[in-house]
Amino acid sequence: MFKRFLAVLLSVLFCLLSCSSGASAYAASDGQSDGLFAFTENLLKMVRTYDQGNSYISDEYVETAPDGTAEADRLQSALPITFRMLGSEVGVFSDGITSVRLQNQSAVLQVQNAAGTYTVTAKSEARMENNTCIVPAAEVLEAFGYTVSEAKKDGVLLNRAFQSKRLIVKSASAIDLQGASECVSGYRDLYILQYDTETAAKNAYAYYADCPAVDYVEPDYIRIMQDETADSQTETEIGAEELLYTVRDAAQSWVSEQIGFEAIKLRLAEMQLPEIVVAVLDSGVDTDHELLEGRLLENRFNLSSTGEENSCEDDYGHGTHVTGILADNTLGNVKIKPYKVLNNQGKGPSSLIALAVDCAVADGADIINMSLSGPGESQTMTDSVNAAVEKGVNVVVAAGNDKADLSKTYYSPACVESAFTVSAVTQTNALASYSNRNGPIDIAAPGDNVKSSYLNNTYMVMSGTSMAAPLVSAGLAVVRSAYPNKTAEEAQEMLSKYAIKVLENDGANYFGNGILYLKYILDKQPKTANPVFSVSGGEFNASFSLTLSCPEKDTIILYMLNSESDFPDIGFINGKQYKGPLPISTDTKVSAVAISKGKLPSAVVTQKYVRSNRNEEDDYDIDSNGKITAYIGNKT
Repeated sequence: MFKRFLAVLLSVLFCLLSCSSGASAYAASDGQSDGLFAFTENLLKMVRTYDQGNSYISDEYVETAPDGTAEADRLQSALPITFRMLGSEVGVFSDGITSVRLQNQSAVLQVQNAAGTYTVTAKSEARMENNTCIVPAAEVLEAFGYTVSEAKKDGVLLNRAFQSKRLIVKSASAIDLQGASECVSGYRDLYILQYDTETAAKNAYAYYADCPAVDYVEPDYIRIMQDETADSQTETEIGAEELLYTVRDAAQSWVSEQIGFEAIKLRLAEMQLPEIVVAVLDSGVDTDHELLEGRLLENRFNLSSTGEENSCEDDYGHGTHVTGILADNTLGNVKIKPYKVLNNQGKGPSSLIALAVDCAVADGADIINMSLSGPGESQTMTDSVNAAVEKGVNVVVAAGNDKADLSKTYYSPACVESAFTVSAVTQTNALASYSNRNGPIDIAAPGDNVKSSYLNNTYMVMSGTSMAAPLVSAGLAVVRSAYPNKTAEEAQEMLSKYAIKVLENDGANYFGNGILYLKYILDKQPKTANPVFSVSGGEFNASFSLTLSCPEKDTIILYMLNSESDFPDIGFINGKQYKGPLPISTDTKVSAVAISKGKLPSAVVTQKYVRSNRNEEDDYDIDSNGKITAYIGNKT
């Protein structure tokens, strides 16, 4: 008994000594602002010490053949892996101290690293074809420390879960640090443990995962901004007039008209509006940009591994672009407070991002925007987002840009249930090709070719769910400005109610509750009933006539055929007015909307009809002599 007591005591002392960089300097203060800010400051020191100069690997989608293989040089071009051929029989990959040796026509990969040599059995045969090394992609990549988050028929989604060499452990009891080189603790029962190698972090993870006293353990994932593309930076003479409660003549981007903000901004400007604070957790902001004049609240918290300490000045550009979208689609009563959590590569650790959420809540934010995401569940992030929502804060997050099915692959914070998750659509209101989809998507917004502010008082056109998220944050700010008595939850419900519904017969959840639209948000009009299709979508064998109708009187129906998306713009100006049955004889997509005077448009209802390849003779049982013996079809 005494030995057991002594062991526990030594463990406690060891933990306290090892965590001196955090716990000894500041008293634990779970849930209190002083404990939060002290903990955050100490963690930031750790991150800046260990992360500066690291080129973290971004989440990547690597294309593969249907059998799961990939050409070695394709892997080399997609990822920081070097490759060379030794004769015609052997391919060698190398990445630092790790190498993979692949014998021709062998289903075994031999992996060598600092821990020794081991073998990985491949699911598919590795081979040589035309002097090209063909390898089982997932096995090779896992040998390099990548985590295959989602495998599809045409590719694999990858991330390096342990690349920060850091763990987040939650435990109400003192813990054995498992050889951590540094530890920060003293807030919310969290221990942030830094290790010298990925292998050491993985081994410690396995230990804590089996420890009964530990509530949870997770890698300190590296999250990344969610912009997909960026056009070259251009100087422009288009400037912002003074932003108080006045309205600029022209928005920077087409999206302002698309979401209906242009239609209501003059009416908003005539109203007495309360101050709404939006916290933007990103790469910082260009504080001298003309578009942001009078819109920024000072914040000297730099929680990233780059840039000047105690400065939110943007050293990447993404945060300035996101902030500009918010400013361009709200009035001057909406103030924006930047929190620099991403470095000059657009990346940052989940631990500090979660703490920034806590800091924003403590600072009194009404809305939090996070245009960042990545594969891997983080309970730390979930706890922070849930706590923010419980305190009446809207937390808006980008869905991500990996084409991932969020019902199968967990992204954080996109998959946190209490967050308001945004997918991206194009100018024609089709789902953007890069946008994550399904699962927790709550709403969609334009994300393609969005012009906004950029570094050095310039402007940039960028695309991604990163651009869609601040439009939704702007929409919530408009609702909470116009209806100050509404709670955060009620504001989200209202935004969802007035979004343009997109109903597809394939049941895909690309748009959540619809596509963001603010035009009617001030009028609170009822919606027109949805159009009714005489034939439901699906396969068909024979040509037929499709009838469209609406249960309400005095309505008109606009429709589009063979559209790759649902209506080029929310005004439906390119839709044809329905006047009679539509002949359907080939694969056809039909989108329709009902419009009634004095009411909001109905949902956009889409049905897809696919002509079956089934032959007429398939409806009959024919014997070996070619004689019809029975009718087996379903026609009446």
